[in-house]
Amino acid sequence: MCIIAVKKAGAEMFPETTIRTMFTNNPDGAGIMYYDYLLQKVIYHKGFMKVEQLLDFIKDRDWKNIPVVLHFRIGTSGHKTKLCTHPFPVFDKNKVFGTTDLAVCHNGVLSNYHPGANSAINDSLNFTQKVLSKLDPSFIRDTDKLMLIEE
Repeated sequence: MCIIAVKKAGAEMFPETTIRTMFTNNPDGAGIMYYDYLLQKVIYHKGFMKVEQLLDFIKDRDWKNIPVVLHFRIGTSGHKTKLCTHPFPVFDKNKVFGTTDLAVCHNGVLSNYHPGANSAINDSLNFTQKVLSKLDPSFIRDTDKLMLIEE
């Protein structure tokens, strides 16, 4: 199953050995998203298909006061491509790099959203495009809607 690792603002970035372990156990690509306080946007980079690419991106940056989410994929549906790695922008076009108001990572299988055996997209992207992107952006603060999404 994929790994989602969350680093809160004020915490140190995960050690290189931990990142290597997460990638080794989930080798189908990785992505990172973090909040930019100046832009007031989520910035995401994904499609790191080798651990060294991700480590090169992470090193030489001061992550101390920045909240970060890392996702390490083990593909269960869709192709094992850069665009199928997480995170996925909810209201914007899926790209390997971008800024957005909201992005999502998922861990597990969304069997009701499995796009088919030869699909270029995976279940998480399918769910994001068919469900999350259709909601009013305020859903993120609506506990009832979040409970339904969780189900």
